[in-house]
Amino acid sequence: MLLDHVKLKIGELELEANWDKEVRPAKRFRIMRKGKVITELERDELYTLLFIFADNDQQDSLVQTKKTLMREITRMLRIKVKEDMKAGDIISVPFTYPVTLDIYDELVQNKISYIGIPNSEFDTPESDKELPTNNN
Repeated sequence: MLLDHVKLKIGELELEANWDKEVRPAKRFRIMRKGKVITELERDELYTLLFIFADNDQQDSLVQTKKTLMREITRMLRIKVKEDMKAGDIISVPFTYPVTLDIYDELVQNKISYIGIPNSEFDTPESDKELPTNNN
């Protein structure tokens, strides 16, 4: 974070930051022309202005993002019916949920089969299927 008093000249315009202890560290910015203050902007306003006029690559560099690789796992849920259908009927419903690749790999390494099988293969209690170990 910039703490020193700074004046930046851009053509006929000057941008000034940290001119007073009340506006440090870079809370407000003055835009001046020929030494006369045109406007003062809050940090968020200046950031928004920069973002609006930036191209896609510049916008990407202004926004901090974190990419997390995920894998969808589908598990077959079984529900035993008690009313309104024949007692003992079982309804099977696919349930898909996301997990990070780190967690998925850990579950696969520990051979925890109840997490389900990706790619529309369903894990059932009577199944002895091995979980895939690749990340595809």
